[in-house]
Amino acid sequence: MIPGLAEFVVLTSQQAPVRTQLPDRFEFATPLVGLPPVVIDKLNSGYGIAHQTARSKNLQGRMLWVDATANLDRINTADKVIALVERAKRIGFNTIVLDVKPIVGYTLYPSTLTGKLTKWKEQTLPHDFDPVPIAIAACRANGISIFVSLNAFSEGHRMAHEQKDNPDSPFGLPGPGYDRPDEQTVQYVAVPFAKIGQERAELEPTLNPTEIGEDKVGIYTGLPTVQGTSVFLDANGKVLLKGGTGVPPGGRVLVGKGKGAEFLNLWALPGRKLEIVTVAKFLRAQDVANQIPLMMNPTHPKVRERAILVAREFVSRYAVDGLLYDDRLRFGGVDADFSPQTRAKFEQHVGAKLNWPDDVFKFTYTWNLERGSKPGKYWDRWWTWRAQQLQTWVVAVRKAIKTTRPSTQFGIYAGSWYGEYSKWGANYARPGTRSPFNSVTNSYSQTGFGDQLDVFVAGCYYPIPTIADALAQSRPEGRTVESGAALANRVIHDQAWTYAGIMLSDFYNNPEALEGALQSACAASQGVMVFDLSHRFDLFEPTLTKAFKYKKTAPHQVPGLLGNVREIQAKREKLGLKEPPIFAQPGAPGVGH
Repeated sequence: MIPGLAEFVVLTSQQAPVRTQLPDRFEFATPLVGLPPVVIDKLNSGYGIAHQTARSKNLQGRMLWVDATANLDRINTADKVIALVERAKRIGFNTIVLDVKPIVGYTLYPSTLTGKLTKWKEQTLPHDFDPVPIAIAACRANGISIFVSLNAFSEGHRMAHEQKDNPDSPFGLPGPGYDRPDEQTVQYVAVPFAKIGQERAELEPTLNPTEIGEDKVGIYTGLPTVQGTSVFLDANGKVLLKGGTGVPPGGRVLVGKGKGAEFLNLWALPGRKLEIVTVAKFLRAQDVANQIPLMMNPTHPKVRERAILVAREFVSRYAVDGLLYDDRLRFGGVDADFSPQTRAKFEQHVGAKLNWPDDVFKFTYTWNLERGSKPGKYWDRWWTWRAQQLQTWVVAVRKAIKTTRPSTQFGIYAGSWYGEYSKWGANYARPGTRSPFNSVTNSYSQTGFGDQLDVFVAGCYYPIPTIADALAQSRPEGRTVESGAALANRVIHDQAWTYAGIMLSDFYNNPEALEGALQSACAASQGVMVFDLSHRFDLFEPTLTKAFKYKKTAPHQVPGLLGNVREIQAKREKLGLKEPPIFAQPGAPGVGH
């Protein structure tokens, strides 16, 4: 704990007189002068030519994100679209991001490449109504920027698919990706088995299951309530006895039914040792219910080309200020893509025939059924190669956009916790960026595509605004808006404008904390993105209006300014001037943070 810091936080939260002296490393920040100041960490925030340029010129990005499916009934008439834009301008936003191709894979506008989204959760969009030109005209009339968002490699929605045969489904069609199963990503699923010698039985994949499937074995940390053949193990997996009245410290109880019971009766003899092994299955995305979007294979030529055609078609029709890709510009997970097509491409890359998946990595399980990974011979080359696939696609799609309409700015949204993104293959850092993460090897660092971006929006979706707040509350410092924004700004390293995204739903139970989150976002990056219009927006409008009381231009609205930033940074590097090492604290796992 930093002496005096907790006292400072309590005093300011009660609106008592603010102490004028702060501990070393910390300073007051008021990038939004309509709100109370926050205390930020000077060691962590405020670096870079982009940041200094925006601050010196009094520029600040203020984006309002409008998700397509969540807001369909808010944009389904011209009057509603115009009213939305006017409201955003009145509050003080200088940019609207309109989601025009959500994860379901259909578009709000008429496209020759996919269907049109006309229904979602009892909301409708008339088939003959296109909100995009209305939004563009309204933004032009109100002097604010219009960006659109596309989802690159998601072409379906699992909940809609699960309801596809229900005539009363609240959803529309499940997505075009379900009609192209060969183009879906293939995921590596590790099925756990209990093994003794050469014999094995399949395990229930959850600890302490309430039911055990026929022919399976369940693992329990205490006395089970389900009936079946039971075996007690010590902490090392050694069989103690069949039946029993108590579980030894650190031990487990295995309960089997059917062939699982037969396995335990025949082979789980006292003194013998069990182990957990896994058997690999390779399943299409639609058959693995571990995420909502239906992820397609980003190495498949048809998937890659179609996504580029969608971008080219859109910018050829609509003169928007910018095009952003949402967080589905990535692989489907650490377990994707293991399709035959991708495996063949990687084997060609390394010049060897592989034993899949073991030669890249193998999932393992503990006695608590926690999943781990055992690296294989091609572990590093696998993660680097995946990131290269997305790097080359980003280069290609940027070229397609810029050659079609050069004025269109290009960017992405991704989670701010950069340390997680090697799992997803999306290395959004500037090429060559070294960071304090063991996944960022010399070869992996060259797969960055930050130099291809004009705007980067980082998801800093945390309810705690600053590092100082986290210290005072004994919470992880990395899981703060400030820390996420600062890390994103550092790894982008003056190649794009970086805006910190905050999620309004994080503040439902503490609306007052939104003030600090907005301040922190703008203090540690060049602006803020507010997600989403559908998140009880009326509740937060007074705070947003107060925050944006004094209108500002966004850095991306100044022609040529980003080019100047890049030139200055290049000159500094030529002179041998370097930024200090990147300082990072662990953020929250999972895409979006």
